[in-house]
Amino acid sequence: GDWPEAIPKVQTRIVKWEHQPGHRPFSSYKLPKWVRHPDSQKAAMYLQPEDYMGSRKRHNAHGWNVAHVGAQCGMFEGQGFKMLEKATPEEINAPDMLEGWTPLHWAVLSDNPKAVIWLLKHGADKDAEDNSGRKAEDMVEDHWGEMYQRYWEHGPKKDGLVQPDKVLLKRSKQMKEAFKLGATENEFDVEGYKAIQV
Repeated sequence: GDWPEAIPKVQTRIVKWEHQPGHRPFSSYKLPKWVRHPDSQKAAMYLQPEDYMGSRKRHNAHGWNVAHVGAQCGMFEGQGFKMLEKATPEEINAPDMLEGWTPLHWAVLSDNPKAVIWLLKHGADKDAEDNSGRKAEDMVEDHWGEMYQRYWEHGPKKDGLVQPDKVLLKRSKQMKEAFKLGATENEFDVEGYKAIQV
């Protein structure tokens, strides 16, 4: 059923610690030159083949291949796209052992519209269904739609989290446009992700 209308909408405002009372700006501290503000650190993710293919140290219980993992981490400095480029046509359309999700499903679940575009341009089957009969495009509304927005709007808030009432509407539109092979950017895209051409 729908979320009760009586529950008020929560408005959140993100205030960084350094801008709150009792906290000094980062630049006011006398620190060595090599110390940088945390915001200057670019997002990065490092994965080894054993993280997704299985090895003596790890067991790949999800049945993921390089395309599944690439679809999930495509916004990290382009690392995900480097992984997607290594995938064979069979791997691009392979279902996993969790829910039968293909890399295209994972791109939707992982908030990665540019990976959706990349996969579609490189032979991903738009009509592939998971174990429940859902296509990746069907999951956009489930994952970014109204119920999802309401769930996050009324959930507990922590400092520094993006504001769902602003992000989810944009992301829902972005994901739908991605299935039409249209790439759009917004202010929430991290550096290195904006520059990736798909």
